Amino acid sequence: MRATGCLLVLFALLLAGCGGGGKSRLRLVGPLTTAQVIAGFQRETGTQLHAEDETPTYDRVISRSEDHSRFGSFSIFVIKREVAKNFARLIEPTDGDFARQTYAAPDAAGIVWGARCFKESGDCAYTATKRFATNVVLEWDAVGARVADASWRRLSAALTKVAIDPPATTTTGAPATTTASPTTTAPAKPDGAPIPASRVVRLFPRRTRAQLTRHERTPDWDELGFPFHDVETAEDRRLSDEFGVFTIYVLRRDFDANYKHLITPRSFDDLSRTAEPADPEGIVWTKTCGIKVTCTYAATKRFGDSLVLDWQAGIEKRTTATWDRLAKILTLAAAQRR
Repeated sequence: MRATGCLLVLFALLLAGCGGGGKSRLRLVGPLTTAQVIAGFQRETGTQLHAEDETPTYDRVISRSEDHSRFGSFSIFVIKREVAKNFARLIEPTDGDFARQTYAAPDAAGIVWGARCFKESGDCAYTATKRFATNVVLEWDAVGARVADASWRRLSAALTKVAIDPPATTTTGAPATTTASPTTTAPAKPDGAPIPASRVVRLFPRRTRAQLTRHERTPDWDELGFPFHDVETAEDRRLSDEFGVFTIYVLRRDFDANYKHLITPRSFDDLSRTAEPADPEGIVWTKTCGIKVTCTYAATKRFGDSLVLDWQAGIEKRTTATWDRLAKILTLAAAQRR
C-alpha cells in the first residue's frame, strides 16, 4: 500500500496556498501521456480505456463498454501540444444549422458546463468539461438536467488520483501502437488555399438541393455530412441514392499531418483495415475486413489543401455516379477563392 503521507504531499502540490483571499486554487500538474492516463484509470477503477482518436493535436480516450451505469458517457482528451489554445478550442461556442452550442464560465468546482440547444424544438443537452492535469480534459454527457451526478463524481475522483499519482511507467496499460502501412504514404500536396467549412456548407445546397450540417468540430477539423434522423425519411433515402454514405473533413490546420492521419488505417477489435497507395486520380482506397464480416471499401481523396472526402464504396472497389457528384462539388469548392 502507498503511504498516506506521500499521497497527502502529492495532493498538496495540486493546491495553491490559502493565504490572501482565503480561497484554495487548484494548480494543475502534468503533462501526462495517453498511456499514463489509460494505465492510471485502470489502476483506480479496474476499467480498461482505449485511445479511439489519435490526431497530431490530441488523443481521445474512451470506454468501449456498453454499460454506462457506472460512469455514464464520456471522453478524455489528452492534448499533445499548445495546451491552453487547444483546451479553449474544445469549449469554443458554435452556431450550426440545427443547434447552437454554448459554454458557461467555470463554476466553483472548475466545471465548464456546455449546452447544445436545438433551434427547432428548444430542447437542450448538457456536457461537463474539466481539466485534471495541464493536458488532460474530461468531457462528460449529463443525463437530463445540468447536474454532476454520481457518475461524474466517480470519474472526477479517479482522474484526480491519476493526476496526483500518475503511473511511473508508460508500458503497463499502454494503448496498442499503430504502425502505418508502407502503402499509406500521402500523395503529394495539391495546390490551393485553405478552404473554410462555411464555403462547402453554402455551396452544397446550390448544387444538390441538400443541406449539410456539422457533425463534429475538433481542434484539427470540422466534420460535415447530412443531418441524422431517428427515423429514415423519404428525403434521407433520396440523398442516400444520390450521394451514398460519406463524410467531408475540413482540416483547420496542419493540413499534411492531419490528412496523413485520416488515410492511415487503424484496426479495432476484430476488424482490420489496410490501405493502398493513391491511384492516378488521387484516391486512397481503404479495405476493412473482419471475422465473419464481408470486406468493404472506402475511398478517400483530398481536394485543395484542407478538404477531404471519405466515401463508403461498399463491397466493390469502384467509384460510382454518387462519388462523381460529390467530387465535382468539392473540386468546385477547392477552386473558388472566396
